[in-house]
Amino acid sequence: AGLDTAAWIRRGDLDYVVACEHNCSWPALNVEQFAAMAEGTNCEVYAMMGDMIGGCWNGKPDPLPRPGADAPGWTGYQRMLNRPEEARAIAANHYAWGATGIGLWNVPNNFNVHGYGKWGQDPAQRERMQSWILEAVDPRRVQTGRRTYHYLPLYKRDYHGLERNYKYLESGRSMHGAFKGPTLYFNEGKRGRRQALPFRVADGRDGEKLAGTLRFRMIHCDDGDTFDADVNGAVIDAAKLRRTVDRADAEMICTWVELDLADCSPLSGDNELGLTWTSTADHGQNVPCMEELVMTVEP
Repeated sequence: AGLDTAAWIRRGDLDYVVACEHNCSWPALNVEQFAAMAEGTNCEVYAMMGDMIGGCWNGKPDPLPRPGADAPGWTGYQRMLNRPEEARAIAANHYAWGATGIGLWNVPNNFNVHGYGKWGQDPAQRERMQSWILEAVDPRRVQTGRRTYHYLPLYKRDYHGLERNYKYLESGRSMHGAFKGPTLYFNEGKRGRRQALPFRVADGRDGEKLAGTLRFRMIHCDDGDTFDADVNGAVIDAAKLRRTVDRADAEMICTWVELDLADCSPLSGDNELGLTWTSTADHGQNVPCMEELVMTVEP
């Protein structure tokens, strides 16, 4: 008894499966386990994509401005809606790891002009949704446009109160069993210890050089703070890292760090950004942390 998708596929019971996260598109969706189940059969493997990409966190920090791709009235990462460049990156990963197509999540609700999906009443939002969907479902278009892989703590959320079964489904861990977008905390006990944020990208997995940027945000990090960074264990020359301090929110000073992909060590598909906090500055109760990575690949 129980759910045995592989057995159903082998028996020919399923024409297709749709591998899903809960509510949000995610670049590292584990589609390959379903592709392995369907190998040698007529079962199609679709990877889920929807209009939300930031998870359900509605506190600080706010994402950078996203003109035309913000959910009106929402805050935090939760407000982030899909765009063509992010949809191409997500779809590129899905296809690279075995998906044969894209399955859409909640899109009829989002298009609802009567208000269920909130932003669906806005013609500009409906046009945006149509744009990213048309890009994602066409593998040729995925490869010819800019691709932005955006990693966030997908299942970070406030656990107070009741909201159907969402807080169970979004308790830090994917329904597939993996943690999604962990937050790296650099408290005193972790000074000098390497921590890693995993990020999957289809681009560069064969070692080819890429044009574009890799960016990440260090929260509660100021000019005087120091840290070492590496990609897949290859240390990044600090001189290659451009740092920009954001003091717009005095309670949460952040530093954006940017690296040209031309200066990045070879990628391997499933990658790690390693960070070793070395600063001795006292931030009090504001523990420095990192939870957002953005990699943009130019065509």
